[in-house]
Amino acid sequence: MKVRHAILGVLMDESRSGYEIKQYFENRLSYFYDPSYGTIYPTLKILEQDGLLTKTVVTQDGKPNKNIYSITESGRAEFLECLVGPYEPDTVRSDTLMRLFFGKYVDKSTIIGWLSEAREAARKNITELEQLKEQFGSRMPLPQQFSLEYGIRSNYNKLELTEMFIAKLQEQEPAAHEHDPD
Repeated sequence: MKVRHAILGVLMDESRSGYEIKQYFENRLSYFYDPSYGTIYPTLKILEQDGLLTKTVVTQDGKPNKNIYSITESGRAEFLECLVGPYEPDTVRSDTLMRLFFGKYVDKSTIIGWLSEAREAARKNITELEQLKEQFGSRMPLPQQFSLEYGIRSNYNKLELTEMFIAKLQEQEPAAHEHDPD
């Protein structure tokens, strides 16, 4: 799903500021979709220009004005068309996996460091997703429950796999080039 459609989806239930849209992504969707502010704000401008949302400026005392975005009927129609449109296969983009793929060019301790960071990220994700499940789980529609459970299980798998490979690397004899001080 393109970021424009994801933003429209976030606005389907209620109007939000750009900051609130970013928070929604971070708090509910970050495991599988997390655009940056640098992507969200230009997309909001385009969506407004395309007539898919409207912007209301709210004046605040002692603070900058706040822009509140609301989806239009045209925006709802485009979002729903995207939602029932052709399925796009999932893509995986992982800094950890790219580094590991090229890990033969670094020492074992660097690789263990990467895996340790991935392990801690998985633990953090599990904690956050389990909290969401406890807080909202039974009140979420089934498709959202699936997404949440998918994220939890994927992180448990990542945790198990990273722990297994850290142990394997720690048991492994140092490579010849790791002994050379040169």
